[in-house]
Amino acid sequence: MAHTMREVARRAGVSLATVSRVLHNKGKHTEETRKAVMNAVREYDFQLNDTAASLAMMRNSSSQS
Repeated sequence: MAHTMREVARRAGVSLATVSRVLHNKGKHTEETRKAVMNAVREYDFQLNDTAASLAMMRNSSSQS
């Protein structure tokens, strides 16, 4: 079973938004935070899923209408 970004965030002890910022190299985060996220990513063999991201974006945009 594939792990989710939420699981990576929990393992790294950071927010879901922080995981997203680290993985997309956006915003500010410390080197310590980046290492924690990347360690969790490696541990869980996490890979971004474009389909899941697309569905999440569609769900978020429709709830804001």
